[in-house]
Amino acid sequence: MTTEEHALPRPRTTPRTTPLPGSRSWVSGDLRALDDLIGRIGRGGAAPMDDATVQGLATANEELRVADEELRLQREQIARLLAERRAAGLQRQWLASMLPVPMVVTDRAGVVVSANAAAGQMLHIALAHLVRKPLPLLVHEEDRPQVRSLLGSATASGDPVRLRVRLLPRRSEPVVVDLAVTSDGWTAEEGELAWTFFLADESRPAAQASSRALALAGAFADMCWLPARAGGTQELLSRIADVTHRAVAAAEAVSVNLGSAAEPTAVASTSELAAAFDGAQVLAGTGPCVTASEAHETVVTGDVAADSRWAGLARTAAGAAVVSVLAVPVTGDEGLVGAVNLYSTRRDAFTEEDVDVAELLAAAGGAVLVEVAQKDRLRTLAAQLDQALTSRAVIDEAKGIIMARRGGTADEAFAFLSALSQQRNVKLRVLATALVEQTAASRPAPPAPAEERGANGAPARPGVSRRRS
Repeated sequence: MTTEEHALPRPRTTPRTTPLPGSRSWVSGDLRALDDLIGRIGRGGAAPMDDATVQGLATANEELRVADEELRLQREQIARLLAERRAAGLQRQWLASMLPVPMVVTDRAGVVVSANAAAGQMLHIALAHLVRKPLPLLVHEEDRPQVRSLLGSATASGDPVRLRVRLLPRRSEPVVVDLAVTSDGWTAEEGELAWTFFLADESRPAAQASSRALALAGAFADMCWLPARAGGTQELLSRIADVTHRAVAAAEAVSVNLGSAAEPTAVASTSELAAAFDGAQVLAGTGPCVTASEAHETVVTGDVAADSRWAGLARTAAGAAVVSVLAVPVTGDEGLVGAVNLYSTRRDAFTEEDVDVAELLAAAGGAVLVEVAQKDRLRTLAAQLDQALTSRAVIDEAKGIIMARRGGTADEAFAFLSALSQQRNVKLRVLATALVEQTAASRPAPPAPAEERGANGAPARPGVSRRRS
């Protein structure tokens, strides 16, 4: 080695500008100081810690204690959210049981794990016997390859997939149905598939099929698929409004709001008719949608202008085209989520059957909103947890580097990191990360494999082969 390699740096003769805390040049200077500190201590033994060092160690220990507490709280929140998702899935299964159209849930292999009463009636199989049966065995043998292929398609994508097949009811003729499946977590467990059967037009005479029931089942299935399709909150609300609008023929316009209808945090509507009447209720501070939100109960009126419950609204909405209103609150485990509001320009437009359909879809829509919100919260918590775990890991790795250089204990290594963190006013995590990165960058390159080296140990020239004698 040359003398220059061991020469100490010359003293600076000009003032040096101190880098900003947290900058790369500042971190590099700290690491050089840390390396020098470790070297001096390794040669001269541990020096007694002054009050500032002790205070720095206490601060760093408090940082780790807070980090551990954050980890514990995040784990608890994730566990609670997972439990809430399971409860929401069970609620949706209960809603599915109310549908007049068959729906079954299978695992990824196609084995039935649950079904509603309509599915048992269509297949002429008791629900207890339907569970644990492979779904492909319930369809015509010529259609089974398509169903198995559908299993793979639904597994690979959360988007709904449809197929026309022939079901095989017990002791009955085959029934032609349109089969739809989604895998977006509408069920109570991850890794399950929700299947809906729609009677095809040629399978039964029109008199034997309820078009309203089919419309309701289709709307419910659309609600099931919303979590897979939804973008932001506004788009999700718009899709819920659209699905409800299609399901209730008497509704000429539909809106969905989050929070109270008097002070909504977000609103989506299918037309200006709904948007204008929503705005009139906000200005008046009263109206059927406001009452539904505040009372947590469904509100129906056949002539809102003549209804004495909302005299203030009659003045604000004078000349409005809306006559009939059906407002259904959307609630969750923590209370009010929002409301689904249906409007018509006809008097007494909404029937009891319309109310039942709207309430079912509002419950399903509420479950969708909760589902999407929980997914967002889980993603955020997972990212926070990952960052916290990474911080602890990099601090432990930095302690190991210091211990390898000076031979001290883990507590001593942590004390040195803490002292430097306090001295330079930088977070312990930032300092540890920089130390690990600098150590990794300074490692020598690994030697070339033996077959790539020449006879004298020098690397063989690229493109030149050696012959064996």
